[in-house]
Amino acid sequence: MKWLRILLVGLLLAVIAILAISCTDLLSKPGATPGPAETGATLSNGQTAPHTHTPEPTPTATETASVAVVLDPSGPAQPSPSHTPPQPTGTPPPVLPAPTATPGTSNGPTATFTPTVEIPKAAIQMADPGPLSRIISPLQLTATLRSVPGGSYRIELWAEPLTPEDEPRLLLREVHNFIADPIPWIFLDQPLEFELSRVSELGELRLSTYDRYGRQVAGASVDLVLLQYGENQLTPGGDALEPLVLLDPAPNILIQGGTLNVAGLARPLDSTPLLVELVAADGTIAGIQQVFISPDPAGLHLHFTAEVSYEVSSPTWVRLIVSQSSARIPGIRILSSLEVLLSP
Repeated sequence: MKWLRILLVGLLLAVIAILAISCTDLLSKPGATPGPAETGATLSNGQTAPHTHTPEPTPTATETASVAVVLDPSGPAQPSPSHTPPQPTGTPPPVLPAPTATPGTSNGPTATFTPTVEIPKAAIQMADPGPLSRIISPLQLTATLRSVPGGSYRIELWAEPLTPEDEPRLLLREVHNFIADPIPWIFLDQPLEFELSRVSELGELRLSTYDRYGRQVAGASVDLVLLQYGENQLTPGGDALEPLVLLDPAPNILIQGGTLNVAGLARPLDSTPLLVELVAADGTIAGIQQVFISPDPAGLHLHFTAEVSYEVSSPTWVRLIVSQSSARIPGIRILSSLEVLLSP
């Protein structure tokens, strides 16, 4: 039995030696190491299977390809035909629509929308007495004026002519001067004494301001029934809005070419035409034009325009004055103005 054990141990050592020699031979044979892009398999008969292409892994940081886009007004945006860019991984840029003209539905003129203009407060606001108030002497005046540095203001009470051939009669006039640097607004609250030759007369109270050259800057008025006897019957005063608003030109700008275009808003008192004047500091009239406009039934402001031709030999400061006069009692009833520089 001892020899049988020796024989089995010898066979076992021989098998281990053969396996060791076979592994050594396999490891010592040279072979192509498959790369990251391709791998191969050896068949049982010794033939090599064809290599399969494996795409390279995508890098961790993704690169966004730049795409050239051409904006063509006749169609949507297309990539440049020079090459086919790779598909970008980010969000593609928006495609801008091509501008197109919308055909009109009418051959008539296109409607225009004029923005609403805010009517400013009047430069002269007469609170009391109101229109057609019945007044006995003394008349109590309440008003607010915009100051004119270095200028003056006047209070006048006029009565209608006694006969159609007569002139209107001035019942009272007060003239007051502004200081060189006055406050912007002054408030008036004073009694005005007057005398009548008849029991009652149609009168007109006028309030006006003037600049340092004596040119009228602003004007307002109210119709009254003047009484020699009786009691006052007062009506509410009107609103404080400016009856004549100058929108164009702007104040203190240079005008050239011999023509001044004027635009504004007016709430005329009657159908008497507006008068547009260009008055120099010495009183010379550089240009004048009438504007015919009728009152709005609802009492609203109406647009007006005028082209005023002027003549000056050198750059000249003038006051652009728009006014409306009274037919029954001659004289200016409402007035607004601003200064511009005229050049030939």
